[in-house]
Amino acid sequence: MHKRALKVVLVLACLAASACKTSDVREDPQIDMPADWSESIPVAARSDVLWASFDDPILRGLIAQGLANNPGLQSTRLSLEAANIAIEDAEARRGVIVSATGPNIGVSEGKARDLSGFVSLSGGASYEIDLWGRLATNVALSELSYANVEQNIRTARISLAGQIAQTYFDLRVDDALLELQIDQLGLIRRQRDVAQVRFDAGVRTRLSVAQFDVEIQSLLSGIETTIAGRRQSEQTLAILLGQSPQSFSIDAIPLVLFEIPRVSPDTPLQVLARRPDVRVAEFGLARADLSVLQARRAFLPTVGLGASGSMSGDLGDLLAAPVNSWSVFADLANTLLDNGRRDRSLRAQLISAEQAVLLYHSVVLSALQDVEGALVEQNSNIRRTEIQTLQLAQQEDLARQTQAQFEAGVLSADDLIREQRTALNLREQEIRNWRAGLSVTIRLLRGLGIDPDPVLD
Repeated sequence: MHKRALKVVLVLACLAASACKTSDVREDPQIDMPADWSESIPVAARSDVLWASFDDPILRGLIAQGLANNPGLQSTRLSLEAANIAIEDAEARRGVIVSATGPNIGVSEGKARDLSGFVSLSGGASYEIDLWGRLATNVALSELSYANVEQNIRTARISLAGQIAQTYFDLRVDDALLELQIDQLGLIRRQRDVAQVRFDAGVRTRLSVAQFDVEIQSLLSGIETTIAGRRQSEQTLAILLGQSPQSFSIDAIPLVLFEIPRVSPDTPLQVLARRPDVRVAEFGLARADLSVLQARRAFLPTVGLGASGSMSGDLGDLLAAPVNSWSVFADLANTLLDNGRRDRSLRAQLISAEQAVLLYHSVVLSALQDVEGALVEQNSNIRRTEIQTLQLAQQEDLARQTQAQFEAGVLSADDLIREQRTALNLREQEIRNWRAGLSVTIRLLRGLGIDPDPVLD
């Protein structure tokens, strides 16, 4: 390297040091972090609840199938490969860049098949000296993008597991409601037959029979609605699993209302450290800081090292030939004469950095509220279940007494239908409340950032 070129490099290095020294540094965002959750935790709650904690092997198999075959998740995984290529590209740009005019290689006429013939070579290469860390920062930005995609994959996995679980339980609840409605239809039809016999005998009026007919039509309509809802859940589940809705089906099985796992979350700080959306927001802060740094470094000139040369002679001599000339260059003109472009870019990046801070605050607060809200819902569901269990037992006993009085001719068909309909509604509420409890657990698993169990992969 020539002495003058070396002097330029040293001067520019000093300028870079001065620029970095005078640049302001954004302070880390401060958020008042609660030590614990404000909502009380259920007595029987557990901190080790996972997606496999649901007592349903069919569900576990469906989640595994979805993780393997869902097209959206597969597309997100491909994004990770693309991000890795971007890292490789950023690293490669830190190397030698061959000039656009070379290299050119020629072989003398008549010697094309003779590697020992006369050869001429000319060309050039350049290398940007990364005094200010621009190229290294590009690599760091690419690595942040890779980490961001990793968290997006986690988000997609968690979301997919939650959607599959929710849709599956919706389908099973429809199965239970359909079974309940069919049983009720059979009961009403038998009671209608009794009313018809009494009408024929002159004991009851035609109104009694008509009331049962109206109830039968109402139940038939409800059955059709439940069947349609079940089919829609089946189609949704097929899409989540990456299958054709036309060929996918799940056989109905008797629903067992297993005990819903109650979740006891970790501390807010631990939850935030695990949630992928919070991690992505953190990466956004780091990306914003690096972008501001890049914008500041853009005021500094590009310093490069160039080499060029040419020779002709035998091929054996080519490999031993020295480089004809080396030069150090600094792109000062483009740095100084940019019509304010670099200043505008810096101001824009500073605004983006402030936006990243606000977004981080928003994501953190939303995450905390998500878990707090789920805990409130979990406790409410527990209390509601206790009340409904007692109410259902009392109403079913009352319905049995009403049935006996109707058969004895003491009460009318209207009285019987009203009490049985009340019992049916309470039974439906029990099933739907069970589903609501499952939905709360699913919401908590998603809110806590619980990834589907590795055993499901």
